[in-house]
Amino acid sequence: IMSHRSKYAAYRAYLKGIIPPCVPYIGVPLSDLTFIDDGNDSFTDGKLNFAKFRMMSQVVENFQLAQEIDYSLSSPHEASFEQALLEYEPLSIDQAHQYSKLVEPSSGEDPEDAMTNLLKLYDETQKELALAREEIKKLKGG
Repeated sequence: IMSHRSKYAAYRAYLKGIIPPCVPYIGVPLSDLTFIDDGNDSFTDGKLNFAKFRMMSQVVENFQLAQEIDYSLSSPHEASFEQALLEYEPLSIDQAHQYSKLVEPSSGEDPEDAMTNLLKLYDETQKELALAREEIKKLKGG
């Protein structure tokens, strides 16, 4: 693919056929820019040679396009994630305080009591999770 014959024709054809993003070989666009710069005057008849700079910008743009990532949310998983973010309800101040106390009990609280409360909450949550899974299973018909 990287044969320099015909100005890297095989590489250029390969690059046109891929789906971005990729990391293109920088030597080819640098070579193109050098030839464009050396082979074309910057000024013609005392005026800026826009054709030269248009060719140079096309080389740079093609190099950048090969590296672009498409961020469209087209897959069902991404769309459902977006929907979940839109429907997310943040914790209330009281809930946040409760979770904060569970993770880091206040200095006056007995660490053993805090651990007991945390384990109790964990058990309750596991039971709720099991019930939710069963409900989902029923809804799916299984």
